[in-house]
Amino acid sequence: MKNDCTVNNEIEVMRGEEEWQRTGAYSVRIEGMNRQHHIPLREEFDEHDGPGTKYIVLLDDGYPVATCRFYDAGEGVANAGRIVVLPEYRGRGLGAKAVREAERWAYELGFRTIGVDSRVVAVGFYEKLGFHTVSPEVYKSGPFDCKRMMKELEKEDAMLKILTSECLYGGRVVRYDGGEVPETHPTFLKWKEEGRLIPICPEVFGGLPTPRPDSQRQGDKVVACTGGDVTEEYTKGALEAVRLAKENNVAFCIMKQDSPSCGSKFIYDGTFTDTKIPGQGLAVEMLRDAGFKVFAEEDIDEAAKYLEELL
Repeated sequence: MKNDCTVNNEIEVMRGEEEWQRTGAYSVRIEGMNRQHHIPLREEFDEHDGPGTKYIVLLDDGYPVATCRFYDAGEGVANAGRIVVLPEYRGRGLGAKAVREAERWAYELGFRTIGVDSRVVAVGFYEKLGFHTVSPEVYKSGPFDCKRMMKELEKEDAMLKILTSECLYGGRVVRYDGGEVPETHPTFLKWKEEGRLIPICPEVFGGLPTPRPDSQRQGDKVVACTGGDVTEEYTKGALEAVRLAKENNVAFCIMKQDSPSCGSKFIYDGTFTDTKIPGQGLAVEMLRDAGFKVFAEEDIDEAAKYLEELL
């Protein structure tokens, strides 16, 4: 999943596979383990750190504050570890948040069991998350006394995702006019906090700048108010929206109404006279053709009921 940082001091969950994302995990571990516990870098960063390992990074206004990792331990088991929260952020449930996201991701990747080498003092923490101790044996892992714990992953550990227009998600200005229209519906904000939402602006993904000329659909084409044909850019962004939806196996989409990309019920008629007609944006059209259900932002209550039926 491609997440950028948040604003307004909300905690954002980022799945890290690319190098720039992994550095967020590394920075938390250097601060919380290497410096605080005086663990040598060579011990903190071992053979399991690298491209094949998955990292969860929690961000506060773009600043990495908590992390964990997991990797394939063989025989269908994902091994979680290096769960670190910066001292000033402890006591806020961020460690549990990171582990739960690791469980969801591991389940989505096909793992059905997840293990952890828990410090003895943290056994209670993992028990609350559903882990159980597999042996009374205490062993050393670095400077810590540890116990081996395991958990069977269930379907509910794989969070159903929702693709949404980035202007509704907020945090980055992407609208053609440079304006902001973040969605404030409590259910939408809850989904955002859970890390369920995947934001995309098809127009920006298609290579268009912000701000940019107003554009509207004219049949199969998308034309800017300046007269330029931007169908190619809109098509590229729409295809990217479909790719993200498929890659994340999203349950459905919530897209911005009236947009030439994201409108799901109405769009402007292409005359630039502020006239709306029944129709759909290019990205929504392609998403629906690919089999994805699309809701407008005013239909969030209906979308919530739909999600409940899927769970």
